[in-house]
Amino acid sequence: MDVARLLLQYRPALAARLPRFVVEALRRLLHEERINGLLRRYGHLRPPQFLRAVLDDMCIERCVWFEGGIRPDGRYLFASNHPFGGVDGMAVAEVLAGTFGDVRVIVNRMLSQVGPLSELWLPLGGGGGIASDAARRFDEVMRGDLPVLTFPAGLCSRRIRGAVSDLPWRPAFVRRALESRRSIVPVHVDGALSDRFYRVAALRRALGLNTRLESLLLVDEMFRQCGTTVRLAVGRPVDADELRACGSAAAACDMIRARVYALRPTIPE
Repeated sequence: MDVARLLLQYRPALAARLPRFVVEALRRLLHEERINGLLRRYGHLRPPQFLRAVLDDMCIERCVWFEGGIRPDGRYLFASNHPFGGVDGMAVAEVLAGTFGDVRVIVNRMLSQVGPLSELWLPLGGGGGIASDAARRFDEVMRGDLPVLTFPAGLCSRRIRGAVSDLPWRPAFVRRALESRRSIVPVHVDGALSDRFYRVAALRRALGLNTRLESLLLVDEMFRQCGTTVRLAVGRPVDADELRACGSAAAACDMIRARVYALRPTIPE
């Protein structure tokens, strides 16, 4: 990982204006050295083993509860809330890979830069569209049998009216499930980020800024989860007939989201 190189690749105009001390501060905030240490130690592993090694290195326990109805030969699109913006994705993907042998995860373009996990990722372009260079692979995976994990909110949860909850979900995942003849499985991950993250997000909104400055804190927030337990619950599959009975993709999206949050009381402490 090279923060300066990523800035040049994704924000060239900004990179040209940033003083060196700001770039160095970003290197520290984004834990460049620590991430590179993980890549050196475990970068030779296949994605499922890499995820397990990193989570174990961070001393993050995974506590999983299955509601039932999951078949080993089922074709599923797992839809999860997104409270952490990093650790939750790694934990759910690791659990699914342990259950099914492998998994694919729909992510944004930035995460596709994590080399050891590139096989795992199905990257989206800016604005939620599928990047043109990955569209064919995306379609092939969706037509295949591997489980796929998606976070329909796109961004990690925010504090809304005092409660940590996802931003509005996009119903595109429902259409993708129907097109690929996959059942949707609701997944709930319990937890929240630090008060600092939500305060920065609230201040940014109050100032009317569109750039999500709080996202710069997500890597630091990830390492703050070291030594904790991630609790997740996996619900029963929702098949195509039940999705179509909702009448529209938007209504089916709302139904799946409601089932995700209804899983929370079942997660053991």
